[in-house]
Amino acid sequence: MCGPQVSELSLPIAAVVFESGQQPDALLLRVAARLDAAGVRLGGVVQHLRAEPDCACAMSLEELASRRIIPISQELGPGSSSCRLDPAAMAEAAALVGQSIAASPDLFIFNKFGSQELAGAGLRSEMAEVAAAGLPLLTTVRRDHVDAWLDFTGGEGVLLPPDEAAILAWWASRGATSGSDL
Repeated sequence: MCGPQVSELSLPIAAVVFESGQQPDALLLRVAARLDAAGVRLGGVVQHLRAEPDCACAMSLEELASRRIIPISQELGPGSSSCRLDPAAMAEAAALVGQSIAASPDLFIFNKFGSQELAGAGLRSEMAEVAAAGLPLLTTVRRDHVDAWLDFTGGEGVLLPPDEAAILAWWASRGATSGSDL
């Protein structure tokens, strides 16, 4: 297992399980907007995808505490099969998330626990830091990565369907005072 692990979690964490080929980004964006409108203080990142000519998509992360948009796709040119994820942009996103941990938002949302996190990279360390700080965490995980997610969390947390109502019900079940009018 690569990278930091989470142990002895005392606060809830949840992962929305999605199938290969599904894109949960729009769902997380809607959930984040609903929670924000209800007064929930958010930290973490959500992903925006934008179709571009001659490119599958351009990716950017929105850091929720600052609302800063960070483009995370590199232009590698036509025919490239290399990873388009920009490591410098990911480091910038990680630094912003790290800064927001001290403010103790009500909930951290991370766009996914994906292949980068499986390899010990991406935002894995920030997810572990959030959990170690005792802050609630919501992310998405592809079904074939669920076992790795459960290893990372020590088997803790809730697995949710990719459904806005289910995610909001999970948040409400925590008894949180912020977002109680969802």
